[in-house]
Amino acid sequence: MKNWNIEGLRYATFCFTEQGVAMLSSVLNSKTVIEVNIQIIRIFTRIRKVLLTHKVVLLKLEQLEEKIFLQDERT
Repeated sequence: MKNWNIEGLRYATFCFTEQGVAMLSSVLNSKTVIEVNIQIIRIFTRIRKVLLTHKVVLLKLEQLEEKIFLQDERT
């Protein structure tokens, strides 16, 4: 991430969303990269299933997402 400091972020991001991982597969054509991306997407799917069965964890995650969203709006 080249312009992370210009965009007001203190640190460069070190994670991807599920959609970001899927987009990487369309840009990078290495067999290894595609296999890794498939595994990452499977992990996202498993996490989603766990969160659906553990409502307290899901609620806490939603609260954290809202907090991050509000902080992003302020910057």
